[in-house]
Amino acid sequence: MNKGAVSPERVVVLRPSARRTVGGLMGFHCHGPSMLPTLKTGDFLVVAPYKSHPVRRGDIVVFRIPGSNRLIAHRVASIRKTVVRVRGDNNNLTDPWLLEVKDLLGRVIRRERNRSVRRLTGGAGGDLYARAVRGLAEARKSLFRLMRPAYLWASEKGLVRRLLPFRLKTRVLAVKRPQGTELQVLAGRRLIARRPARSGTWLVRRPFKLLIDARSLSDNTVVSVRRPTDGESKK
Repeated sequence: MNKGAVSPERVVVLRPSARRTVGGLMGFHCHGPSMLPTLKTGDFLVVAPYKSHPVRRGDIVVFRIPGSNRLIAHRVASIRKTVVRVRGDNNNLTDPWLLEVKDLLGRVIRRERNRSVRRLTGGAGGDLYARAVRGLAEARKSLFRLMRPAYLWASEKGLVRRLLPFRLKTRVLAVKRPQGTELQVLAGRRLIARRPARSGTWLVRRPFKLLIDARSLSDNTVVSVRRPTDGESKK
């Protein structure tokens, strides 16, 4: 594998923030799904340089991809002498890069999301948390594999949609991307389905196939058009 190659779905990309920090701390905004549910797109991260603080397995660290200017925030999966391997909490595999301790910009100590502020645990506590997150994700996948035939049958027949005393309120957005226009279905602020550019197939997030009929959606249902943010534009 190319040591610098990894899919966009497997990283959390950071961009420096204009917000002020004190005491030598750094501030970043993040974009990407690889650290869910710990970090999500739009979170503001406060990063502390390591200085004399030891790097520990379980820390969420900030580093540049070797041979690139992109900044990434992932959790330390292992340390051998001065070599560090990292991994996203939402990733099944360890990242391909072999990092040096000296190349780490610092560790994420705080996450701000909307009006919520949370200190992030590193070390043994952070490692245990990440293992629990992945264990729960695998359990959900196993459960869905067992339930998938019934889920697909119920969504195809529209049983849940007919039994609900209300209709899910949705809106469709058209997002301009370099490769064309992507359609997105939102329920409130939650993205529940998308039709990628140059594709005729709707991708509906679980369990929303039970609540909406993607076949009834069309270009005529678009209610607004927006352009992607800087972080989204490359997707």
